[in-house]
Amino acid sequence: MRLSVRIMGLLLLVAACGCGTSGIVGQGALKQEQDAEIPIYKRVVVNNTSLGRDIGVIDTRVAQAGDILQAGVTLESKTGSTLALQYKFVWIDAKGFEVNPDTGTWKPLTLYGRETRQLQGVAPNAAAIEFMLKIRRDQ
Repeated sequence: MRLSVRIMGLLLLVAACGCGTSGIVGQGALKQEQDAEIPIYKRVVVNNTSLGRDIGVIDTRVAQAGDILQAGVTLESKTGSTLALQYKFVWIDAKGFEVNPDTGTWKPLTLYGRETRQLQGVAPNAAAIEFMLKIRRDQ
């Protein structure tokens, strides 16, 4: 029987950890199913109204290149102002543990007024089956 890889996305706007900084967390995972297409599910929970007003998560995409997970998250600026942000991808294995937890670093992201931007990441190894993209205001 052939198992096909399908995409399942879940988006959460929640408070990110660390130094009282608020942020966004977008998640996605590959799901193996035997039946037809699995649509991308989206749900938005706003725990930080300020950041939730400034940034929208439009889409998530998950794919595999061989055994390695690839992720993409499309963000949209809802404001006319330039936003100074930071982001990082966190990779999760089948048991729910973070893959290489000490290697992920925050990267700078400038999102200009009304700009739409896709962020992309590649898992560090084949153990990763899920991802989280964390976004926070630049400190």
